[in-house]
Amino acid sequence: GPDTVAVIGLDMLNNIALGILSADIAVQGVLVPDTVQVGNTVPHLSPDTTFPNLQFGLNPNSSYVWNTDGTGINLEPYDFAMHALGNDDYQRARELAQANADGADPAWRAELQSFMFAAQDSATCLRRGFCLPLGGRNVLSDLGGGGVTDTADVVLLLARLDATAMFHDMAVGADTAVSGLTTALGVAQALQGSPLDANVVVALFDGEAYGYIGSKSLVHQLTRGKNCGKECLPWDLDLGRVRAVLELGQVGLPGTDTQNQYVYYLHHNVDNAGVQAIADVIEAVGELSGVHIRNLPADLNRGIPPSSLMSLLRAAPDLPAVVMAEHQDTFVNTYYNGMLDRAVNGPALCELATVAARSVYTLATNGAGADNFPDGIEGITTDCDFVEGVLDCLLTNWSCPLMTSLGYTFSASYPPPTHYVGVFDYLTNADLTPAFAHDVLRNLTGSLGGNCTFSSDCTDSPNGACVAGGCIYSETYYQNAIPTGLQCTDFLESGRCKTWAVVDPSEPTWTESFWDNNGFLVRFYRSDSVYTTLFMIALGALQAVLMGGSVLYILKRTS
Repeated sequence: GPDTVAVIGLDMLNNIALGILSADIAVQGVLVPDTVQVGNTVPHLSPDTTFPNLQFGLNPNSSYVWNTDGTGINLEPYDFAMHALGNDDYQRARELAQANADGADPAWRAELQSFMFAAQDSATCLRRGFCLPLGGRNVLSDLGGGGVTDTADVVLLLARLDATAMFHDMAVGADTAVSGLTTALGVAQALQGSPLDANVVVALFDGEAYGYIGSKSLVHQLTRGKNCGKECLPWDLDLGRVRAVLELGQVGLPGTDTQNQYVYYLHHNVDNAGVQAIADVIEAVGELSGVHIRNLPADLNRGIPPSSLMSLLRAAPDLPAVVMAEHQDTFVNTYYNGMLDRAVNGPALCELATVAARSVYTLATNGAGADNFPDGIEGITTDCDFVEGVLDCLLTNWSCPLMTSLGYTFSASYPPPTHYVGVFDYLTNADLTPAFAHDVLRNLTGSLGGNCTFSSDCTDSPNGACVAGGCIYSETYYQNAIPTGLQCTDFLESGRCKTWAVVDPSEPTWTESFWDNNGFLVRFYRSDSVYTTLFMIALGALQAVLMGGSVLYILKRTS
């Protein structure tokens, strides 16, 4: 039959329905709505796999299912264009498709424009200059403000910055990523000005949805020592001095127990004294704070859930570390890395941030533990207005008051937040999500200096920034997050990478194609009716007869 554009609902955005469409060579495009339509329900929509990032984790051969709703369609090579339409355009598309189904003559047609320059694979695409690596900026901050020293132990607090979705500008990732990120920022706010014996470092990773790009980039630097080139941090951050690691995973949709307390679970890879000490502290602090924390025994079959911690454990298997999550086994979040992952429980995140802050404070205090809390622990409390302000920015709009206070200005028409990692360039500024996290941490942990007009005026130390007319000095830094399977082999004089190459295909080599500058366009129009087509054929035939007769007449006259 003729080329076809299918109009489907979100409930059909799965591998079965798309597989059927893919098998039909007539299907050249698919149109879907950008949100759930009135009267419909879509309880499950996760385009990621059942074990996200499996091949880049601790056990690539695991058959465990974490994401029971995962369809894997994000990784499928469909041969047709897919567009997500706003409500009005989608309703129009459905009406026209129904009109065609009812025998509309002339029929309605659709033209989809979304040209991309991609080639066979990352190596080919990079060689031809059609792609750039996925990547962004990690954010690392020393909460003590004095910089990580080589004499004190380290407590690491981890979270991710990015999410993904079938359509990248809809990668809100509320529970997938924003819940952990918001909680980590809430910990920094609660610990502001607190005395810390250990170096407490918040590490926020970009590109984690694509093979743990961010966390692998940090480990890659730490294991290369001073040979890290453009990726070097100014600290001597040694994994051998790490006292404890707490990663905040999906924590935005917790359940409750019989006492109506929120319940969270601690996942870890091994049962040893270091891990048990961390779990004991967090459980005891949870009891103190009215939040139920359950420590799960290590399970070699299950392991730990997909997390940044996997990158660190590959480099240091005995690291005392746990992942905190809302789920005991399979994910609670039915929209993991999906376009409908848009809501979390703000009050629960505030309570959890207080628990995490008190736990980190205890772990960072020499001589403290589950049976010996440090002085002043009950005074460490996260400001819930701060948490709601962070969620407003990350989930609703970048014109939020907190973003405005950081010096950013956006028009009312600016697109809503998306936390897709994007492509990496050495010369571009950080995307909005890492920039927001960086600036919040800088302001929370920094010390004030003199007046300024530009950041170049802040010369008391090399890490000064001019904010609202005043200098702030903070041990908060960006670190490049680049797929560890790729390497820039040739730089331009400007500092931009001229040539990227695949150096280790077993590591992440994710790239994104260049797109046509015209963007993504959909146009509806009517084809010619049967009668118009027959008339044009007849007219063409008549014209041919007349032309032929004219030629014969001329030939006879000339002979």
